Amino acid sequence: MDYTDIITVLVGAEQSRFIVHKDALTIKSPFFNAACGREWIEGSEKIVRLPEQDAETFRVYLRWVYGDTLDMTLMKEPPGYAVTPSFLNLDKAWLLSSYLQDDMLCNMITDRTIEKFQLNKSGLMAMTTLQYVFDHTPSDSPIGRLFLDGFAAASSARWFAREGTDYPQAVLFDMAKRFAGGEQKQLPTMKSTASQISNPAIRSDGDSMATKRKLLDEAGEQPPAKQFKPSYVGTVEIVAGTSETLFEVHEDILSRRSDFFKAACSSVWKKSKDGIIKLPTIDPGTTKLYIHWAYSGTIDLTVISSAEEAGKRIPAQQHSFETGQLFRLYVAADMFLDQLLKNKVMDALLRRVDGKTWYLHSSDVTYVWENTTSGSMLRRCILDWTAAKIDVRQFARFVEAYPSRIVADLAVMQLSVRGQTVGQYTTSYSDRDLYCEAGDDPVKAAGSS
Repeated sequence: MDYTDIITVLVGAEQSRFIVHKDALTIKSPFFNAACGREWIEGSEKIVRLPEQDAETFRVYLRWVYGDTLDMTLMKEPPGYAVTPSFLNLDKAWLLSSYLQDDMLCNMITDRTIEKFQLNKSGLMAMTTLQYVFDHTPSDSPIGRLFLDGFAAASSARWFAREGTDYPQAVLFDMAKRFAGGEQKQLPTMKSTASQISNPAIRSDGDSMATKRKLLDEAGEQPPAKQFKPSYVGTVEIVAGTSETLFEVHEDILSRRSDFFKAACSSVWKKSKDGIIKLPTIDPGTTKLYIHWAYSGTIDLTVISSAEEAGKRIPAQQHSFETGQLFRLYVAADMFLDQLLKNKVMDALLRRVDGKTWYLHSSDVTYVWENTTSGSMLRRCILDWTAAKIDVRQFARFVEAYPSRIVADLAVMQLSVRGQTVGQYTTSYSDRDLYCEAGDDPVKAAGSS
């Protein structure tokens, strides 16, 4: 993804302003792909207007395009819906996704709606919700059929006699037709609603998705007061590496992950540093990996190395490349004071050790020693692994290939374990507590193992 090309999206009658990376939108949405490629962009300001949509729902969409996550907690819910998303908000999210021609998200919302039917064991919904569905959702659309099928299946003669008269006439008429035809005797299920999927080829089941990324559902994981709701408004410029490659990133996204960026994005710092964050020791590729992590919460090495590029390397070269990139990402996380990322990178490295895909290159190890302190957990991990694997002949080659201070650290390490069996200091994921900082649970880093 290109983190430099920015467009403005004005949403709703109030024209709520969002600053978004063009690639984030065009990769997921054919609507934005067309809008950003023709005269729909207004002049040099690069503005796309969505006057009939609402800002709250569009923020849910931005969370999806940046993190492959359907996070319904970003929308305000009626009382009683603190954890489970309401039918009303699911319908709103589906309508926006359909308008933007994002079939993958439409299918995910459809699946979520079916799960809600099954969880509630009822398809009954508030009159205002059903009225909204009738007013805004075509009855022959996938989500429209799903809502009406679920409502019809949950309705009974006793309930209709007691409550039904309060519902709009159009609702009662549609229900009467369904009852007369004997339609939908059971609540919708994944299997029974296959025809209600916008595009079955990309149904959001996690296995058949083209992206093959894990789809996370954050709804209800934490109290609403603690949930992070990005603004997608203010941005900051970052200049990375000796090439001074430019990136433009949302301030609150970076500040949430990193105390370093939180300080760097403060008004006092920006006034004294012309508003640009300079990272001369962090190369552009590593910076891009970190930005992807900041938005998505995942480590994905394909961000900087495509499958085509990986295919040109022999396995040992690819493993060495990936290990080196993880080393550099760990160093960046250390510099940015991002403890969670440091631990996730370490988890990924330890899994490589266990999977025998950990390959060291002298330039990568030298980079670690040049950019970390003597107490670094990453240094310890490298030394433990090397001490357990190296023999006399390999040590002679190690002396020739590595700087003297690294050789000295290894020698000290080997002296310190004298008398122990190799198994006592062999590096493994089972010993992650030796190499990770306290305060987080082990989480597998997507795309990096």
